[in-house]
Formats: sequence, structure tokens, C-alpha cells
Amino acid sequence: SGDYSGVAGFNGRGPSALDPDLSLDVFKERLKQRQGQIKNVLRNQTFIKGIGNAYADEILVYAGINPFRRRATLTEDEIEKLYESMRKVLTQIRDVLSGRSLDEIAIEKRDFMMVHNRGGGICPLCGGRVSEVKANRFKTNYCQTCQK
Repeated sequence: SGDYSGVAGFNGRGPSALDPDLSLDVFKERLKQRQGQIKNVLRNQTFIKGIGNAYADEILVYAGINPFRRRATLTEDEIEKLYESMRKVLTQIRDVLSGRSLDEIAIEKRDFMMVHNRGGGICPLCGGRVSEVKANRFKTNYCQTCQK
């Protein structure tokens, strides 16, 4: 149970974002091996599994990191904040979803999210405007004021 190595598409995936064995040190080591924009790094399931487009937006706003920043530009403090934000945000989301009906989960009701799908709205952290950028099939929502 829990071993999906024989299932197509599951081989080569990284550890779960909430895996107790994913320590800050392990996270840093895995992150150092990655290149590119930090949001794309987070969404890459071979890095960490369980973070999709919406959750990456939420993690990055809590961490105060612009989604278009290159991974290589992050400071040690920002990496620690990113790790802490990832754990906090995903734990909060898990707790919210555990109280939802299957119908609510199936329609992807995401009223608990701070910035994702809230382009043009107000950032609840700083009162700034939430921006939305569309690229390919994905939207990125972020606050230009509190995400640097």
C-alpha cells in the first residue's frame, strides 16, 4: 500500500510535499539541483509531488517570493521561508479539504485561496492588487506589492 512505482507516470516523482522525511536540509539539496523560475520548479513533480499551479501561487504569496524569480536568485532566508510556507499552506489546505464534501472537492471549490483565481482582486496580506498572467494553459496569480 502506498507504493505506486509500478504505475505509469509515478516513477521518478519526488517526495510528497508533506512527507515528514522532507526536512529543510533535504528540500534545500533538492532545490539546488533545479533551474528556472521558482513557480515552475515547485510545480515540477520530479522535484516535489503534490504541488500544482494553484498551490504554487498560494505557497509563493505566503513566502513573499515573486513566481517569476529564478531559483538561483533566492537567498538562504528565502529558501527557508519557502519551505515553511509550503508546509504551512499545504497543511491548511489539507485541513480545509478534509472538511469538504466530495462534491465540493470535485468542482474544485477554492474559496479558501488568497490569490489563485483572484486576479484584479485585493491581496489579503498587504492590500495590494493581485495580478494575473496567462501563459499556455496556466494562470499565475500574485501580488506585485508583497512578492519580491
